Amino acid sequence: MYNYNLDVSYNNLSDYQEVFFMVFGTNNWDEELIANKRFALYEELKKEKVFDDLFKVSCDSNSLFDNADTEWGIVRLFAYDTFHLLHKCIQTYFSNNKNICESIVLTINEIEKIVKA
Repeated sequence: MYNYNLDVSYNNLSDYQEVFFMVFGTNNWDEELIANKRFALYEELKKEKVFDDLFKVSCDSNSLFDNADTEWGIVRLFAYDTFHLLHKCIQTYFSNNKNICESIVLTINEIEKIVKA
């Protein structure tokens, strides 16, 4: 599955790409592997209202996305500008036995500001 135990930080596109691959357990763009792991993560997270709402907001921010299919929301959130924040939420969620805490809500609010801009 997705490796939420990694600390994610990056300062450039090369670092971003490296850590992106690491959380999905690959060294290169393995579209099938990444898509499968991302979908499993999406299925787990969308059970929580705060994550599901975040995916909807992310979809609403881009007219190219189908709002009925909120998986596009998580795809958008793996972009350079929001990946580190999304990962922080995922890491906190799974480290706290799948409990939503205030830090997750605050970080999600930060993500929403970015995707709505």
